[in-house]
Amino acid sequence: MLTLGPAWATTPRELPPGSSVKVGKKTLRGYTLEEFKTILHIHADYKSWHAKIPKLETKILKLEQLANNQVKQISLLGSSVEILKSERKLLTKKWENENRLRHECENKPAFGSWLAWGSAGAVGALATVLVIVLATRD
Repeated sequence: MLTLGPAWATTPRELPPGSSVKVGKKTLRGYTLEEFKTILHIHADYKSWHAKIPKLETKILKLEQLANNQVKQISLLGSSVEILKSERKLLTKKWENENRLRHECENKPAFGSWLAWGSAGAVGALATVLVIVLATRD
């Protein structure tokens, strides 16, 4: 997280007015001790900003790249949601068809079961007839 130091928290200071002093052909600006302290604070602020600004610019670039990456991820997620919705519909149709076929298979009487019950009935009837014949013969 970006922490703002005292140089960023304060408003920029203005250069103190000072007083003009003419020395030969040159005009120099003179400052009192308090004005010179203000100039030193301004200089320290500028040096601090000079060190912080490139780091902040780098951080801004990285954050912009991160924001662009997140925008791309959001669009990819939207398209994957659409793919998953269509796939869900297809899988639901396949499952319903398979479930219907399974129920039909479970509930449909098999040919072997009719054959087995028919032969059991025939054997039972034959056995009954045979018992009656043997019982009436004596």
